[in-house]
Amino acid sequence: MSSQSEQTENERRIEATAILRQLAMGNDPQSGGPLDPGHVALRPANMGALLLAIESLGTKTVAPKPGEHPERSGSLWGDKEDVELRELFEDDASHRESATLHERTRGGSRLVHLGLIESRR
Repeated sequence: MSSQSEQTENERRIEATAILRQLAMGNDPQSGGPLDPGHVALRPANMGALLLAIESLGTKTVAPKPGEHPERSGSLWGDKEDVELRELFEDDASHRESATLHERTRGGSRLVHLGLIESRR
């Protein structure tokens, strides 16, 4: 059984990850509303740094191990998530960064669905 201090550390990691994820998705972590278009967190290099920080925290947002699937894999995509994916694509985010942020696989089928890339078949 884990100690109280370990649980508290894990809870802090989960909370920090949630805040970073909201920033990386272009949202204010407190209000949930969109960040102003010129916000520093929306710069591509800063978004990449936020994604790296999310991965470094070692929570569920880290890309899954081989044979495991991300938490939202197979879930329906919402309109807001499509817009965010399109923006990440336009900002040259990697498939891995986009997949990690949205807790999805990085196969790219949603990018094909949105008309952003052609099917590999």
